[in-house]
Amino acid sequence: MRAARRFAGLPTGAVAHPADRKAREALDRLPGVEAALRQIGRHSYETVARLALLANGVRCGPRAFPQLAAALREACDALDLAAPELFVEPRADATPRILGGDRPAVVLPSGLLDSLDEEEMFCVLAQQASHIHCGHAPYLMVCDFARRFADFLGIVGTPLLGVRLALEEWRRRAELSADRGALLVTGRLDLVLRVLQKLAGGRAAWGGVSPDALFEQEK
Repeated sequence: MRAARRFAGLPTGAVAHPADRKAREALDRLPGVEAALRQIGRHSYETVARLALLANGVRCGPRAFPQLAAALREACDALDLAAPELFVEPRADATPRILGGDRPAVVLPSGLLDSLDEEEMFCVLAQQASHIHCGHAPYLMVCDFARRFADFLGIVGTPLLGVRLALEEWRRRAELSADRGALLVTGRLDLVLRVLQKLAGGRAAWGGVSPDALFEQEK
């Protein structure tokens, strides 16, 4: 498994999609949102989430999932990015996540490990590295916090709905940047499309999902 190319000196956020940039600019213009939410994430939610990972997950390294750790380093090297920590946590879904502001970490659900082959997993790790390269880590963490906080508050949290919707609107567009980064690293559109199909619809059972169907869905 090899990254298609290496981009030494790649400017931070160079792979960001224009829609991602525009949505994040709109998000940052909301009064007090950036400063307040980053402080909440960094000094409370991040600490609790990291402790939960250390207690219930596995930190990847030379003696724990060494191939995963090596693949993440390779993806980060391609983007001229320092490799973050990598964890595997016990979750049945197939959605990776990014934890952390100043010290980002990539977190893979255990349910994803049996769903992807080696090159597909490399593509997923390239997506996560691209998120970090674009500076998405603190925003993604705040999105997760906002979702959990909204679930906790229920209807009482209605006044915060506007902020949450703005975060979710940006998050959809941030995935475009992650996909662009994965395409840059792997150099394979077929691989990126295959991974998107699997992340959206699981294994190719019951006839699978065609790329055309996903494209049509987005119109």
